[in-house]
Amino acid sequence: MTKVQNENHILEMNNLDFKTVSKNIPECVIGMDLDKRITIFNKAAEILTGMSENQVIGEKCCDIIKSNACKNSCLFTISLKENRTISRDDVFIEKGNQKVPVCLNVTPLKNVKGQVVGVLKTLIDRTEMKRLYDLEKANIVNADQKRRFEAVVNNISEGIIVLDNDGRVTSLNLSAETITGRNEQETLGKPFNYLFSTDMLGPWAEIREGLLKGNNISSIEMNITSRDGKRIPISLSLDLLQDNRGNIIGYVTTFRDLTEINELNKEIRDRYDFSNIISKNHRMREIFDLIETISDCDVSVLIQGESGTGKELIAHAIHNHSQRRDRPFIVLNCGAISEALLESELFGHVKGAFSGAYRDKIGRFEAAHEGTLFLDEIGDISINMQVKLLRVLQTGEFERVGDNDSVQVDVRIIAATNKNLSDEIMKGNFREDLFYRLNVIPVFLPALRERVEDIPLLVQQFITMFNRKNKRNIKEVSSNVMGLFMNYDWPGNIRELKNIIECSLVCTKTTTIEESSMPIYIRDKSDAKEKADRSDPASEKERIISVLKGCMGNKTITSRMLNMDRTTLWRKIKKYGISQYSHED
Repeated sequence: MTKVQNENHILEMNNLDFKTVSKNIPECVIGMDLDKRITIFNKAAEILTGMSENQVIGEKCCDIIKSNACKNSCLFTISLKENRTISRDDVFIEKGNQKVPVCLNVTPLKNVKGQVVGVLKTLIDRTEMKRLYDLEKANIVNADQKRRFEAVVNNISEGIIVLDNDGRVTSLNLSAETITGRNEQETLGKPFNYLFSTDMLGPWAEIREGLLKGNNISSIEMNITSRDGKRIPISLSLDLLQDNRGNIIGYVTTFRDLTEINELNKEIRDRYDFSNIISKNHRMREIFDLIETISDCDVSVLIQGESGTGKELIAHAIHNHSQRRDRPFIVLNCGAISEALLESELFGHVKGAFSGAYRDKIGRFEAAHEGTLFLDEIGDISINMQVKLLRVLQTGEFERVGDNDSVQVDVRIIAATNKNLSDEIMKGNFREDLFYRLNVIPVFLPALRERVEDIPLLVQQFITMFNRKNKRNIKEVSSNVMGLFMNYDWPGNIRELKNIIECSLVCTKTTTIEESSMPIYIRDKSDAKEKADRSDPASEKERIISVLKGCMGNKTITSRMLNMDRTTLWRKIKKYGISQYSHED
């Protein structure tokens, strides 16, 4: 293509109707005239809303797109009145029985003379962002991870490259230059495969033939190689480019850099994959095997264990290893909410249902549709609420508070409790039929004092975690500190250990956490435990066996952890007749 031809092509591009270009943008684009009637509805809008262009063109937006943004104030009117873009990131639009969270931008749409002719709405699906908020509320991800993800979602910048009939680059935007690392000067006139690998898509001639037959390419994930040789994951769409008369004048490629999103998603997934929940304890290994076994099942799971044993972490692992891993994981701590508010939290409410219900609100069941609902502290809910919960588990239906219309949901339930529900049934505090509904797959988590061989592993894991969080360089805990840990009962379990490591790490000025950084009660109770073990041979023998096992029989390390010299350990091994795990160092 000559320079003159290229300039003419760009001039023709600039005169294109906006509808032509918006059709090829992966973000949801909805255009309206001054009567609020829909004039533009691109492919992404069809996917996000579940409605076709033919259904909505000419219809009033408020009759078609139902959202909470329309109930109190009309963003259309505000945008025109103030002649500026209005943005909101707390919007939900209705899609069947679902409510999809979106980031909404409303912008006045002007013609070439600067006259306002309508309004343009762009929407970005924030389902993944909402999942991250839920995780952050449950202390599953930290605020830094949430901010990173939100920055990516809210500042999505599409690379756009225009191609001629032969698949050669005729123009590209600044974002395309930034993502690929190649500027316009070196890119113009280059073939399609100069920038994009055609291994997945095939030769340009085949791509073009498919596009002409109507087989547009949408959101294909692939890798490109930047100028400096770095592999960059992208999501790519490719479609025809037509003028206002329907003539094909080229092709347009839009693509998005997925690096940040992929890295953060991997970080979150890996953190809650059961294979990354470290343990040498045989009971924990059995739980890991169980999670893998039930990965293809879709039944209820009841996790029982003391507070702080990691019940929510196991629930996340079950969800992330299931067929619902790409759907929402919603958490509700039943013990932290009053009886009066629990029903609304579970099932939602309609405006005016009770004092303070100023707007409609969806409950956790709706939010978890097609995903998993984790009900923590299930043993704390009242008999009255147990009846309502049982009905949902039996029928998959419920009514919002103050509403008579039934809502149908598909939700997997994982429940957890620190109570013995069998005892609660005997006392009349928990319904037996609900227990059997929840307890299809029972999981019993051991207390930390029953898996002392895991303490060194957990300590190192928490040191690594908090070093990263607090930008520290702590290497280890001293042998005395490890001895304290091994002789302490841990009533708060893993949560207590985690809190102590974080506190001591922040207060430590050297690379080793010393005994002086430990809380007084840890030292006192550890000493008391050691004395109790000496007066109770069976308890001391059990502790020695457990630590030896965790240390793979290494007596030097075992003696440090038990805070006793090596000769004393040898003597006790002989005294108690411990042969297993007692090989030479």
